[in-house]
Amino acid sequence: MLLDDKQKEIALVKSVINTCSLISKQLKLYGSANKQVDLATSRLQGFLESYFLYRETLPLTVARHGFIYEDDFVERRNNVFIGFSYMLFQHGISAIIFQQDISPRDIQDFLILTGRAPAETWEEGGIVAALRMRGIDRISVREMSENDIAYIDVIAETDRDLLLKEKSPLWERFAFAVHRGLTKSTDPDSDNAEDNPGRLAELTNQILDNMSTANQQQFSKGLSDFLVSIQSEKINRYRSRALAKLTEFINRISPGIRQRLFSNIFNLNMKPAFTEEFFSGLSDEIIVELLTATAKDSNYVPPLIMKVLAKIAQDKKLNIKHLGQIDQELAGKKNEIAKLFKKDDFEKYVPDKYRDALLNIIQFDSVPRQVDENLLVLKESLEERQQEKHTADVILKILKESVDAKYLKGLGENLVNIVYMFLEDGSYRELNELCASLERQSCLAGDLEKFRQVLASSSFTDAVIRGVSLHGKSRFNDIEALVHTVGTPFVEPLLMALTSESNRSNRLFYLKLLQQLDAGEVIPLAVRYLNDKRWFIVRNIILILRNIQEPEVVAYLRPLMDHPHLKIRTEAIRTCLHYGCDEATLRLIEMLDDKDNQTVDIAISMAMMVKDANVAGRLVALLQNNPVINYRLDQKKAIVKTLAETIPKGALPVFFELLSKKNALHPNQHKELIAEILKVFERYDPKLLIPAIEQYAPSVNADIQVRLRRLQKRMES
Repeated sequence: MLLDDKQKEIALVKSVINTCSLISKQLKLYGSANKQVDLATSRLQGFLESYFLYRETLPLTVARHGFIYEDDFVERRNNVFIGFSYMLFQHGISAIIFQQDISPRDIQDFLILTGRAPAETWEEGGIVAALRMRGIDRISVREMSENDIAYIDVIAETDRDLLLKEKSPLWERFAFAVHRGLTKSTDPDSDNAEDNPGRLAELTNQILDNMSTANQQQFSKGLSDFLVSIQSEKINRYRSRALAKLTEFINRISPGIRQRLFSNIFNLNMKPAFTEEFFSGLSDEIIVELLTATAKDSNYVPPLIMKVLAKIAQDKKLNIKHLGQIDQELAGKKNEIAKLFKKDDFEKYVPDKYRDALLNIIQFDSVPRQVDENLLVLKESLEERQQEKHTADVILKILKESVDAKYLKGLGENLVNIVYMFLEDGSYRELNELCASLERQSCLAGDLEKFRQVLASSSFTDAVIRGVSLHGKSRFNDIEALVHTVGTPFVEPLLMALTSESNRSNRLFYLKLLQQLDAGEVIPLAVRYLNDKRWFIVRNIILILRNIQEPEVVAYLRPLMDHPHLKIRTEAIRTCLHYGCDEATLRLIEMLDDKDNQTVDIAISMAMMVKDANVAGRLVALLQNNPVINYRLDQKKAIVKTLAETIPKGALPVFFELLSKKNALHPNQHKELIAEILKVFERYDPKLLIPAIEQYAPSVNADIQVRLRRLQKRMES
């Protein structure tokens, strides 16, 4: 790109930001029904259209104090830009992308949304969810993660101090997610559980104590994951505040949930300072409980945690009977480790090249090329994922044998835990193999009922569907196979995902999965969404109903052929045409007669689906129409292709008539139309076309005659 073009591009970016800020202020003052707002919106569209001559999209990174375009701040000292970016920042937006064909409605709806109180956005589930709810699809955003405070290093010290005084989103976002997950509500409860860890713990105990072991395990895993996210928080103030809230919450949850939580925490990779900070926030009762269980239980507890717990107990002078035993255990483990890694023994028995290889594996989690391939196999076999798979295989083999009934419950719980482990890892292929194996064991039908309940649960289906966005296309095939195996439980979750998904690739994948499921299960649930206020949701549901190949859906779609929204009306007519509905053909003819050119263009594309004399007659009339203004060349080209496909023999006289005429009003466009007709002829059956050439060629001019004769020779040869 030339320097001048680059400067123009940057100038347009500045104009877009400035005008967006202006419209946002005007909307707050006057509302959307205002001439000033409309004028500014129109001006913004002009800037965007000019920008799109250079680029296909306009991406902006939203920093707390300004905008970044292509890694550079856009007028960093501009107070207007700073104020507008901070407003977007508060709504959790870290990046914004303007798409082509953006409508004035989308622009104004977006700025109304971001101009309100940020709390309202968070209550709706975040900015992405709020955009989906309003059907804003030409402005896309990247939602800020809990740890994502972009470009903080470039903020001035005074601004940094201000930032540190702000409320941390870590605990609030997590607490909201917990509250929503437990209550299935998108609104905070009246007791404000999100700001009150004690109240949230009471709610957790009430609901979770009555749930399955699998659900409790899943919840505990979520808590331990949140602890990891706190550890990675770079701002001490935010980290400490979130940790204080979490430990207060843990102090109040029931012992059963807490026990599962700590079994997960013991497997986390926590830094010494953070480990001490976390455990120091726990109550004396829990410290005593953990230390007592550690001394009595044979389960593995990392030496670091044992040491931290013992130190806290000593500092607080807690009365623990087994504290001496714990100290002895720590000392013993320390001696064992020292013996194991005794320098002279290590060097004596491990050659240099193998020592270097082992160190490389430990430090970089990689195997050097020169190392024996058996080492690769060994490394893979020791990975957690492989161990889980082996455990599942062992349980399956045990279940095939005659097993004492008292062991079935324990084995079943292990299988459930393995299921969730596979989900967390994204091991959908292994998970599908497990499900398929269990389904084949009909002799265990009664014992598998609990397992089937897990597969039918929302926690399972939702986790699989989340994997679509989390892992992307690389796991589509594995997820597809799993959905096919499990079947019906996925129908409603997939429909719900389809209504909220903004990614086009993911939406198409959901459509594909739904089309593969039992039509008898899909149709009753899908038709419920036909009354949705969001046009794109209704459109997607119609696509599902078209592709599942069940003519009975026409009864549900007939009313939608009169829907006020063009896209819904169009897809309903298209689907009814697909199923051979005569009423849809009449609607198609009405569309061909419409005064709106967009409607006519859509109707021409759908006319390819029917072979009807009345439809063909309308198409011929449109083709032969020669208006003084607006020749509509593209429309006529589309009609030529449609007629050649639907009535190839009947269209030939019409085509040759156009070839024989001149068009004084639109000579150049008429030439292009003739070129399109000649191109279409190449796809004709020679048995139809050659006799027509013989009959009609003499009536056309000499140039076209030559081209027709060449085409005839090619066909004859």
